Amino acid sequence: MLLQLFQHEVLLQCKVVLVAAASLARAEQTGSVDAVWISLQSLLVAAANISKLLWGSRGKAEAERTDLRKSIAISESSPLRDPDLRNDFEHFDQRLETWFGESGNHVYVGRNIGQSGAIGVGAPSERFGHYDPQTGEAVFWTHSVSVPAIVNEAATILVRLQSELA
Repeated sequence: MLLQLFQHEVLLQCKVVLVAAASLARAEQTGSVDAVWISLQSLLVAAANISKLLWGSRGKAEAERTDLRKSIAISESSPLRDPDLRNDFEHFDQRLETWFGESGNHVYVGRNIGQSGAIGVGAPSERFGHYDPQTGEAVFWTHSVSVPAIVNEAATILVRLQSELA
């Protein structure tokens, strides 16, 4: 029963990822910077929730969740596993304080949208969020994820879980 409860929650979070991805696509079409970042944040939080369900917080429940990962054929190389970028957004307050205390020139580059190579200012530790719609890469400081890879993985898991729970 516990396994099924975990599976149902992973299923729901996969749906959240896919709804957020659709919202992101619409936001990209309208050009609304706020809508893009709201969609990205929703998508990344849901992905982090899936990661916590599959591996636990900071990997603390990794062994205990082996059966869950096996039940939906999740590999250890899943794009959902790495929590670094998602943690950067979740702990935005701490990142700001660290940056403010350590940055010598206080250059702040945040919530940008465009080609990754177009950012010509600030060190990576001064970049508080960049999204490249052409590549689907989301970046915070030196951490990055492929949004399409996360969405594809969530879609794959969703199909597996719908079959498993049917």
